[in-house]
Amino acid sequence: MNPNTLLKETEFVVFDTETTGLSPLSSLVELGAVKMRGFKVVDTFHTLVRPWNQIPEEVSRVHGISQDMVKHAPDAEEVLSNFKEFSKGSVLVAHNAPFDLKIISVHLQRLEKPLLKNPILDTCHVSKTHFPEAGSHSLENLCRFWRSPFEGQHRALEDARHTAFVMSRMAGKMGIDHSTTLSKLMELWGPPLQMRRFSLEHAMLNTPSRISEKIEKLKDAIEEKAIISFTYLKGGDQRCHLEEMVPKAIFSPGDKIYLEAYHLHAKNRSWVCRLDWILNLEVR
Repeated sequence: MNPNTLLKETEFVVFDTETTGLSPLSSLVELGAVKMRGFKVVDTFHTLVRPWNQIPEEVSRVHGISQDMVKHAPDAEEVLSNFKEFSKGSVLVAHNAPFDLKIISVHLQRLEKPLLKNPILDTCHVSKTHFPEAGSHSLENLCRFWRSPFEGQHRALEDARHTAFVMSRMAGKMGIDHSTTLSKLMELWGPPLQMRRFSLEHAMLNTPSRISEKIEKLKDAIEEKAIISFTYLKGGDQRCHLEEMVPKAIFSPGDKIYLEAYHLHAKNRSWVCRLDWILNLEVR
């Protein structure tokens, strides 16, 4: 991406996600984006996503997406592949971008896919840095502050439209126009973020030997496509015993290490389990 490119020739893809929760382990349920050239919308991207875990009722009440709405939606692998193609060669923009980036990064890591290489700008950071008079820098408040003409919130495409509008209003207020270079914009609004891979090896640095042994055992099971069973601590004294599970991936979204597995007879539903809560692991 040439830093001397003028903004009138630069493509921005402003995107938003809806998920099953606020944890990095939450699953995508919706992805929406608007493509802008010269701060004018030229294309849109929108899809529901079939999640790998259930949507809690309290989360569904926020964004209005039910389990029934997503049961026939494309899965995350297909959606992220299409989004990567849609955003190719563009600058990505999101409000409170670190959350969306972590969600997508964990998805790509679990799918063993390369991360997105696009530079990423965070409109929340821009607002906090240049417009402290806005008070709250939530997207909801900035929609009021900048008088967004769009309706609806907490759905991916609607929030992407709001974010694109807020972005263009902030740019205009700062004197950023079509003749501004991309490098100047990055200087004012950056530094740009990059999607980061969460390293399993880094998470293992301070891992007890019993967990390391469990990881090696599971790696062999994944390679050999073996069947496993184990007891899982669900919290407190609650335990469940899982039989005929197929291990799919071991990953880390930070300092904890997780196993993703699915039941031999229900491949469309994944279980995500913390390794330190797995007991009595058996491989056959």
